[in-house]
Amino acid sequence: MKNNFLLKYRRGLFVELLLTVQLLTFPAISVADDTDSGDTSTTVEEESPDVLTGDADSGTYSDSPFFEVLDTPQQIVSRYLESVVRSTDEFFSNEKTSYVSTGSSMRLTLDSILYEGGKIGYAGNLSLKIRLPATQGKLKLLVESDPQETQNVLDRRTEPSPQQAVDQKKYYAGLLGSFGRDVGWQFEPSAGVHLGSPIEVFARFRAVKHLNYPSWGITLNNSLYWYNVTGTGNDSTLEFNYTFDNRLLARSSSFARWSHQTDYFSLSQVFSLIHTLSTRRAVTYSAGVYGISEPTVYATDYVLSAQYRQALRLKNFFFEVNPSLRFRQANDFKNEYSLLLRVEWIFQE
Repeated sequence: MKNNFLLKYRRGLFVELLLTVQLLTFPAISVADDTDSGDTSTTVEEESPDVLTGDADSGTYSDSPFFEVLDTPQQIVSRYLESVVRSTDEFFSNEKTSYVSTGSSMRLTLDSILYEGGKIGYAGNLSLKIRLPATQGKLKLLVESDPQETQNVLDRRTEPSPQQAVDQKKYYAGLLGSFGRDVGWQFEPSAGVHLGSPIEVFARFRAVKHLNYPSWGITLNNSLYWYNVTGTGNDSTLEFNYTFDNRLLARSSSFARWSHQTDYFSLSQVFSLIHTLSTRRAVTYSAGVYGISEPTVYATDYVLSAQYRQALRLKNFFFEVNPSLRFRQANDFKNEYSLLLRVEWIFQE
């Protein structure tokens, strides 16, 4: 037992030392300007922490007590992990990145989906957040189409043409608040109305917490919401991240949704491996199981997918190819192929 303990202890020291060396020698994932080729794509990067001077929160150091100096390697590795995870999510335009941004942002997406059998469907999405003056980024004007909590995780609504995909959307507008960073949380209350008829009012409260440890990171995301038409609901996500290096990130995401309308839980567990191929290209490999809790918890779908994403030379534009293989209980778990092509424009202040 003593030998096993020493072996694990040595392995832990080796991993921590390896990650620290990687922090000093490799930049975080970025989509950077290429001045030689004339590229003007969006830069999405995090600066590496200063290993000699600088506080983990304020960015400055003073003389530290002996035990604080001993904690410095752990702080460095934790900040390195946070940098890799955040820059990865920014590159893939993950919704989580908008939670920590205090500036204005806009995201416009157009999807073309080719289903098995030759059917083609189109879908789009708009998210606009405008920082209001004199609010220090704590209050924004919000305009969005089909909020996340109103969307089916697997069965997206599609239209037969791109024009109908835009016209048939439900658009909402309201105000979005942000506070809680001083206590280590991100709280986002919001409220608004449906832009159109019938009149629909919504209110939402989202809480996000990031916990960073050497090599590991945990994100807690919980959203309570109410719509006067469909009633109350709750979305909860527990996410674990592990970095092998600045080009390889492993992720486990557990999701649960309860709504008054269905009165049961929709559940999913997805494992992903995110590989950064270059500063302009990355691919995500995913395997997931989806299910519900009615009458008991059971699996309804299994999905395998690959998501290739590339930053285009046209500024702020991205292109995605996402083939997937789905096994549905409703189809006796026979394999179903689909291919999603996405063009996305992103602006973030």
